[in-house]
Amino acid sequence: MSDKVWKQLERDVAAAFGVVRNRVSGAVDQLTRGDVVHRRIYFECKYSKRHAIVTLMKETRRRADVEGKIGVVVLQEAGNKTRYYLVAERDIDALSEELRSPQK
Repeated sequence: MSDKVWKQLERDVAAAFGVVRNRVSGAVDQLTRGDVVHRRIYFECKYSKRHAIVTLMKETRRRADVEGKIGVVVLQEAGNKTRYYLVAERDIDALSEELRSPQK
């Protein structure tokens, strides 16, 4: 019997960071309740046919690609100063580089 696709997503994320999937995420006796065991990053992995934010990200990437740019969706809730940046995995290094040496 094949594995659940959401478990494979968790395994793939863990492998990308050189760590392991938390096989019992949410359990009290584990090092983390996250889906992946990592000492500095808390991972929550969600697998679905569609996510509204992914639909927005796909359109943003499409427009960015036309201009030869990195597509980034920035979310901020009213009354909250925290910002969330969504970027495609393929663009993480390029975005990080831009953050280290911004344009003037």
